[in-house]
Amino acid sequence: CSGCSLNAALDCPPIIGEAEEFFESRRVTGFKLHTADVVEWRCRAKLAVRGTAERPLVGLYAARSHDVVDIPMCRAHHPRLNAAAAVVRSVINDMGIEPYDEETGQGMLRYIQLALTTNDTSIPAAERYLKGKVQLTLVWNSSNEKSPLAEKLPALCRELWRRGGAEDRVLHSVWVNFQTSSSNVIFGGRWRHMIGPTDMWERLGGVDVCFTPGSFGQANYKAFDAMLKHLHSLIPRRSSVVELYAGAGAIGLSLAATTQCNVRCYEINEAARAPFTRSLERLQPLLRHPAAVAWHQADAEAPVESHLDILLDADVVLVDPPRRGLHEPVMAALLHAARYAGRLSQQHSDSQDSSIARSERRRDGSSGSSGGRAANGLTLVYISCGWDAFQRDCDKLTQDGLFHLSHASAFNFFPGTNSIETLAIFTTAKPHA
Repeated sequence: CSGCSLNAALDCPPIIGEAEEFFESRRVTGFKLHTADVVEWRCRAKLAVRGTAERPLVGLYAARSHDVVDIPMCRAHHPRLNAAAAVVRSVINDMGIEPYDEETGQGMLRYIQLALTTNDTSIPAAERYLKGKVQLTLVWNSSNEKSPLAEKLPALCRELWRRGGAEDRVLHSVWVNFQTSSSNVIFGGRWRHMIGPTDMWERLGGVDVCFTPGSFGQANYKAFDAMLKHLHSLIPRRSSVVELYAGAGAIGLSLAATTQCNVRCYEINEAARAPFTRSLERLQPLLRHPAAVAWHQADAEAPVESHLDILLDADVVLVDPPRRGLHEPVMAALLHAARYAGRLSQQHSDSQDSSIARSERRRDGSSGSSGGRAANGLTLVYISCGWDAFQRDCDKLTQDGLFHLSHASAFNFFPGTNSIETLAIFTTAKPHA
């Protein structure tokens, strides 16, 4: 199938050599690739359902085609994802559920989404990852549950639940998403919870994070958790942090819980607000004050001025953009904020060198500091899933000396592919540099 492009050296994809050269040329030391498991690592998957009821195909498209390759024993998948997909195949066959046909637009079941939760506290901690449960979403070819095509849905979900709970329960819950579009967009806008718990929780970066079926979540839990823990060591405690492209807030919540930072999360997708709120409710008793973390809706393509308002008073800005990189208004706002931070830093440096200022500080007992940003400048944390876009954005951020690249690490989020997740730290250049 198209899921993996590498069959060997999964812990060292070829792209890492290019990344090492890139960061060496920019005088960044200590760059390395962090790899967790290279098999059975994938904890989330969207699979196409094609073929016939007698011989359903549940898998990924072959490269450069819409021909589905059945992947019943995918080595990248956590075993529980394969087990849940096997339950779906058997029920499709036994109940005569017709898979979707792209050419005719007919059929019932278009896709399934499998999302693992390993946060069952009733299971001993050492066994939770292996015995995770799967939140199953059926993408159904009708506009809603009242459509004639949806008549089989209740019985289908009951049978999935029955088989998914035999002996060792595999399924956490079953959801339905309704989609009739002929486009390549997998999900429609209408969701229906059918059976099982409504919320799915995962422990990431030292905090419980709530996910609904429509939430974005990283597929490689162990690699993502390792990246979050590495990030904690790079962010000064009690910083004022703004996170853009925040999704359901997993990164921001993790920082608030472990580094005592004040965090404001911004995300365009309003659907991410509800799971964030539930995560915050669980976290709040551990925070040093109720206002330590908040979520706001914001559009990355909004005018630059709106982003400048968002960045006001931030010591740290964290961005985790899509594969294509930073939107132009976000880039422009970051560069503007860097210029402002540079001026503050210059003023702070001048005041530190002024004998008059020193005597004034001795007289009134003040430190002369005008805040964390004045003393330390602005820190930008860039988490990238698109290597080409990161290189372009890195050059834009550093070309006028407004930011300099001070740290970089890579994480192997997708073993079997020639890709890396990059974590980079930029700081505003010191005026005397």
